[in-house]
Amino acid sequence: MANGSYVVPLGVLFLPIKLGNQIIQQEMIIADIEIPAVLGYDFMKVTIPLRNEMVKANINEGATGKANLVIDSTAELLQDRGILVAKALYRGEQSELPLRVINLSDSPQTLTKNSWAANAELVPDQNIMNDTTNDESEGIPHFKEIFDRCKNLLTPEQTGTLRDLLHKNQKAFSMSKYDIGLTDIVQHKINTNGAPPVKQAPRRLPIAQREEVEVEIHKMLNNDIIRPSQSPYSSPLVIVRKADSSIRVCCDFRRVNLDSVKDSYLRRFPR
Repeated sequence: MANGSYVVPLGVLFLPIKLGNQIIQQEMIIADIEIPAVLGYDFMKVTIPLRNEMVKANINEGATGKANLVIDSTAELLQDRGILVAKALYRGEQSELPLRVINLSDSPQTLTKNSWAANAELVPDQNIMNDTTNDESEGIPHFKEIFDRCKNLLTPEQTGTLRDLLHKNQKAFSMSKYDIGLTDIVQHKINTNGAPPVKQAPRRLPIAQREEVEVEIHKMLNNDIIRPSQSPYSSPLVIVRKADSSIRVCCDFRRVNLDSVKDSYLRRFPR
């Protein structure tokens, strides 16, 4: 107890607690004390296990009115602790805001009440894309070819399921070879075990390919696939002609691979 005395618990029970318009299930310890109920510090915090994620639904009633919000970026204080908050859209008519939080650190992290978790921006109604359902693949033109090809092999019910699946997950697909996405959660590292940097001279490109290669490199720069770099490492380019007659710009890293320490993974064999 707060006065330093000890209390022997009689048991544990999950009870519903109503806070405003929200009802939550809370684990309560039953004890023989005069006070009807005691809510301790643990009640006002959330602990995220290491290398894990959780969804916490909450909203400050009346704080946003009927405005639409976009949860855009994680607060810097949480990022420094290895905690990231996923982007989300909150519509003004919703009663609560689900926050998907992931802990990338090597230890459990605790968020207390009134913690600054993420940044939010107001979004006008006209900027929110509504879900639409059409008879054909309208609205997903980049899927039209695959949709038309599959449509003849599927039943009408399966066709509708495919259309809804493409509409719902269209952002998960690449729109072009330059739309490959990236992550800022982890940074790739190559262990060379202290070997000196590998610096190789560039290979001469055929005159007929130089303009084509330069155009492709500029496209990769403009789409953030590559960036200018000053590095002690240098590997030559390898230009590969693809089946559609376009080119793929590659690097010959075989010399770097010789110095790289190979990763070891546990291999499971079926019994």
